Amino acid sequence: MAMHQINLQSHEDLSRQLDLHQCDISRALQADGAVLLRGTGVRQACDFAQAGQKLVGTWMPYQDRASKRTTVDGPILTSTDTPAGFTIPQHCESAFTHRWPSKILFCCTVPAEQGGATPIADTRDILAALDPALVEQFRRLGVMYVRNFSAGVGMDWRDVFQVQTREQLEAYAVEAKIALEWLPDDGVRTSQVRPATIVHPVTADEVWFNHALALSQYALDDTLREHLKRQVGSAGLPHNTFFGDGTPISFEQYQHILAAHDQHTQRFDWQAGDILVLDNMLSTHGRDPFGGDRVVLAGLADPLMWADAGWTVGMPQHPPQFETAAAAETSGSPGVVPAVDIDTFLSWVAGQYTDSFDLEANLACSFVDVGGDSVMAVELLDAVNEEFDLDYSLDDFLDSANVKDFFTALLA
Repeated sequence: MAMHQINLQSHEDLSRQLDLHQCDISRALQADGAVLLRGTGVRQACDFAQAGQKLVGTWMPYQDRASKRTTVDGPILTSTDTPAGFTIPQHCESAFTHRWPSKILFCCTVPAEQGGATPIADTRDILAALDPALVEQFRRLGVMYVRNFSAGVGMDWRDVFQVQTREQLEAYAVEAKIALEWLPDDGVRTSQVRPATIVHPVTADEVWFNHALALSQYALDDTLREHLKRQVGSAGLPHNTFFGDGTPISFEQYQHILAAHDQHTQRFDWQAGDILVLDNMLSTHGRDPFGGDRVVLAGLADPLMWADAGWTVGMPQHPPQFETAAAAETSGSPGVVPAVDIDTFLSWVAGQYTDSFDLEANLACSFVDVGGDSVMAVELLDAVNEEFDLDYSLDDFLDSANVKDFFTALLA
């Protein structure tokens, strides 16, 4: 279905215009799942929050996070802090959680110079495009989401769940029906099973409502995924999806789901002041890579729970079936010492990131302090291990306070 667009007049009172269009917006959301308000004149987060209050009932906090976001003003967040070069696959916001927004609003204050679209797709069209046998399997089993949170992989669990202590996370996990497995070095692995389809409470349409695509291991960049598997094994990937009985979703099934989304995805070019209103159960969204500055804000609203939709969810009953053949155990110590002196070796290491930051001038600092992150660390260590036949540990590297000393000690 086509996205509905309403053109407003930036020189007129926005609040009054939104009042006049309330019925149009409501009808369009039910019919199309998405409404683009163009010409609002909004340039600040506070103005977006004020406009959004006309469009939603209740703002909601962002908990059980799948993406890094920064609070900008009250309920208004950055749409995502994921680096510009990455694609964010299509998904319904927080569909893997126990409480999700029925509406999500976006506002563009600075369009990207290149790319940066927010693609959307109708979940009814996606469902109709899927193989009925596969849909029935998902209806019967649901989707299991497995995520890892540690210093080396994924986000910190405190940021993800907005808690401070293990006890608080354990209490939240009981409420949200999430199985926890505490890992070494303050890491945690979570598993939760949710339905894959749901009946919309207003339109009565069955919709494809899940994160089976976005949280799949195959949603990771191919090279990064293989780097990670060599470092932490399949069980340690940041995220992966399975059928509810723990059976892996195959690459072929993932490709089929991706094709159904692509078939019905539509894009538009952001303009400054655009507000996009999505019915989160009728429309997926994602993000294209971009160049230059891009500022798109977001607000989550009008929460629903599975009980509101007539579902009772429970703790996972089956362990996930990881691809053990791809798993890799790391010893945390080098293999064969490279036949080069330490200065040449460190120069080669530093040269891997000359385009991102001057690592060579900052070898006495930690990798994180000079701008590195876990994704870069995975790529760097995998390149070092492959180039010099070594076996460095990701967790040890990220915990190290000094890049030079880390490599020097292990090469001594």
